[in-house]
Amino acid sequence: MRHSKAFLLLFVVMLLIVALGGLVFSQTPTARIIVKGVSPQLIRDLPSPKPFTTVSSGLPNVGRGSNVWLEAKAVRGVDLAHLHYDTITSVTWRVISKPIGSLATIMATDTATALMGLTAVMVPDSLGQYQIGLSVTTGNGTSTEAIQYINAAHYVGVGNIVGSATSPECALCHISKETEWKETGHASIFSYNVDSSDHYADRCISCHTVGYDTTSTSVNNGFDDVAAALGWHVPTPQVPGTWDSIKANYPQLAKLANIQCENCHGPGSSHLGATDKNKIAASYSADMCGQCHDRKTGHIKNYEWSNSAHSRSVAEGENIEYMNRSSCSRCHTAPGFVREIIKGEASAAPYADVQPITCAACHDPHSDGHEVQLRRPSIAEACTGCHVTRISSFSGLHHSHQAPMLAGSNGTPYNGEAGPIGNWSGWQLPGYRYPNSSHSSIEEKCAQCHMATVTEMADTALIPIPYTQWRNKMGGHTFSVVWNHDTPDDATDDIVNPYGCRECHGVVSMEFVEQSQATIHVLLDELRALLPHRTSGDTSAPKFHTDASLTKVQKVGAYNWYFVNNDNSYGVHNHNYAKALLEASIEQLKLGAGAAGLVGISDVPND
Repeated sequence: MRHSKAFLLLFVVMLLIVALGGLVFSQTPTARIIVKGVSPQLIRDLPSPKPFTTVSSGLPNVGRGSNVWLEAKAVRGVDLAHLHYDTITSVTWRVISKPIGSLATIMATDTATALMGLTAVMVPDSLGQYQIGLSVTTGNGTSTEAIQYINAAHYVGVGNIVGSATSPECALCHISKETEWKETGHASIFSYNVDSSDHYADRCISCHTVGYDTTSTSVNNGFDDVAAALGWHVPTPQVPGTWDSIKANYPQLAKLANIQCENCHGPGSSHLGATDKNKIAASYSADMCGQCHDRKTGHIKNYEWSNSAHSRSVAEGENIEYMNRSSCSRCHTAPGFVREIIKGEASAAPYADVQPITCAACHDPHSDGHEVQLRRPSIAEACTGCHVTRISSFSGLHHSHQAPMLAGSNGTPYNGEAGPIGNWSGWQLPGYRYPNSSHSSIEEKCAQCHMATVTEMADTALIPIPYTQWRNKMGGHTFSVVWNHDTPDDATDDIVNPYGCRECHGVVSMEFVEQSQATIHVLLDELRALLPHRTSGDTSAPKFHTDASLTKVQKVGAYNWYFVNNDNSYGVHNHNYAKALLEASIEQLKLGAGAAGLVGISDVPND
């Protein structure tokens, strides 16, 4: 009887395993509608016939008559850690509802492909709200219909530019935001240039005004519409007093000058009093800034950022939202960074509009309270919200403690009790010196080297390959010191950006860097050989310092091994400090009590 019950239980368990496996591997797809942000550079780079032809913010709140670019996606997965794209075999778009009198339809724009409709466009021809539906079919079935709301409105301006704000101008209600915004560069980019530039022209104002869209259907009180009605063009030459003249003679035009709220939130004519947030929009997406800052030459910040690890911080391999969870979101998502680090609030992950570490994560679009509109107090502190020490049950120490490594002995030494997140540096044994390298005293810290500007006029003695090969691949908002030549598995052709180094080091090459790292690699190998190794996972690595089976000296050695190894610079950030941590741990593990002034094992911290 007992055997029969055991067999029955085993049978039920096997059925559950099969059923759950079916959920994982045969799950029907979920349709996703992406309102596509389109930058000038994306349009240039796309082959003809181009599926997108006009610049777009990617917001669901748009000017009437502007193109709304759409992308169809299918995703599958049982949770965020296993969410991935599925290959679409058929697409069905429809306009479910629209304002009375609207003739808007959805048209495929990928007309040169065998499967049309993966990209599409809708032109909202009337003021009001549109409801769009999408269903997709993949090899795993057909999705239920996804819904996306689009709001079409007119531009109204921030207010308080010519006279006091009136309804429905933004400053009537949002006076504190408007007060902060007035101190930013965005608030005066047009008014400053028409008074003082030596090359300002009509081609510049698409990015420096509100609602600028010269598409024939786009009639929505944008700057271009008002300028056309008035017959206005950028006056030449630009001389002091031009802005005052525009305000006096073209007040309706002046109200739409400079970069205002509606550049990033969409038109506001239907927002006043609305309880439906679809009638205004807010997103951390880099697409907002990419409308103006995404070019390979000139306005390059977004294009540089697209080559950075920050732009890929949410995904892990094919798992597209792996980091959109409470244990990772604070440093891997833009909404998590602002909520959890800047505001100090509890995680609300998973975030609905999840974005990687974008422009608006680090920069406050509303305030110039800190340099370059950073959310954190200074350039030197910009990176230290995330790049801190974090005790990890998965990797011993998370690969994030570059700031404490750079601080070295100027920081707070780890003591074995603190955790799980802080600015602790190495575990310093008594009786040893822990000198810093000169890098620890660099004024702008990480940015000095990782954002060092490189230009087309680069000295070929410093970078001996053509500029066109590595343009926008190092420095600036790539945050990269090294370019891997687009061959990530081949380190032999890597080149280093020397522009952050040359003031102190002169000509710097990868060979110079690797020679410095070689000493640290030797010490890491020596320390690893002296420590007990893990019995699962990476069994070639030491046990974590949190392992209760380790002695105190072993815990110190394990912590310092992971602190140096997982910093990933192998001494570049703070060579002297990394070397001292490893050498002290090696000596203690080799010699035990009595070495280097230690009277006994009790002199090791927390022993």
